[in-house]
Order: sequence, then structure tokens, then C-alpha cells
Amino acid sequence: MNRSRHTCSVCLLLFLASGCALGTTGVQIGHSPFEASAVTARGLLAVAEFTDSRPPERREFIGAKRNVFGMVLGHIAAPEDETLEALLTRYFVEALEQTGCTVTLVSLHEIKLLEETPLLEGSIDQFWLDLYTATWHNIRVSLSLREPPKPELLWQRTIEGSETNILWLGLKSEFEKVIRQALDKALAGAIAEFESEEFASHFTVTQVEP
Repeated sequence: MNRSRHTCSVCLLLFLASGCALGTTGVQIGHSPFEASAVTARGLLAVAEFTDSRPPERREFIGAKRNVFGMVLGHIAAPEDETLEALLTRYFVEALEQTGCTVTLVSLHEIKLLEETPLLEGSIDQFWLDLYTATWHNIRVSLSLREPPKPELLWQRTIEGSETNILWLGLKSEFEKVIRQALDKALAGAIAEFESEEFASHFTVTQVEP
């Protein structure tokens, strides 16, 4: 019992000493470099900026900071100059390009002008880091492909990524690591879906000049 209390006290002191136990901590949201792969041109897709469909009370942050007793001391947020929607849109576009797709980003106004170009839309349903004796991060993004102005769906998938790290010191680098690991899994799952014949069957294959 004494050893357990000592361990908790040490963790709490380290957490407080990190300088980020209270208030809001901005962290970098990134993924590991993609593995090099031989890709061929596949087709043209439009992508709209993803929407944040998480509960309203969570949209300002991407995680909670707790002490060793589970009490919330503060929150974790994206960098001040970035939004979660823009970041995840960019990373999923990179995943599409990794499979040989040519991608163009479109605004809400431009969606109405699309003709015969499939549109990929994304809904961020979950993106949250939490901790209590461990640090974990969960991601869930719903993707849908349609051909404007038709409302019918051509393709739909839910992409998920989760990671749990036992080490728990409340350090900023620890938050960024578990986010990166969960995001790596989500993007790997997205690439697998984008590489499928079912996904590719819904847009025109680009003709590659000899």
C-alpha cells in the first residue's frame, strides 16, 4: 500500500512539474511518414473539408488532463493556428494521394459546381485523448463518397484508430505520441480502403501517357 501511494505521489509531482497540468495545452497533431510505395495514377476526386460531428461540449478540445485520482485538471487542444477539421482533411487527402488519386479540395460553394467528379466527405465522430493510469486516444471518422448533385451514396466506410500507452506522466510529448500512433492506425485503415477495387470502381481511371 505504501509503495502504491509513493508511486502515485511521484506521478502527481511529475505531472504538476511538467508545467501543463492545469489549463489548456496545445499539442501537435501529426502522423508518421508513409512508407514508400509504387503507385500509379488512378483518378480524380474532390474532397470537402471534414466536419466536426463530436458532441458540442467536446469540439473546443481534443482531450482531458487528469490527476492520479481521475479529476480533470485541464484540457488538450489542437495548435492555435490549426483546426482539427483542416488537419484531418489534409491527412486523409495525403492518404488518398498515397494510393495514386489526384485530389482537389473544394469549398461548400464549389461542391454545387462539380460535374461528374465524385466527392469524398468526412465526419469526425471521435477524436479524444484521455488518461488515468494509462494514456489513450481514440479516433473515428465516417467517410462517404457521392457524385454531386446526386444525393445517393456511392461508397461509405467508418475508419477507426486507437492506441493506449501504459506510461503515464502527463507530459506533452506523451500526448503527441499516443495521438500519432492512433492516427497512424486510422490512416493505414483508410489507405487499405482507398486501395480497394470497390472504392476505385466509383471514379474514372486517369489515362497515363506513355
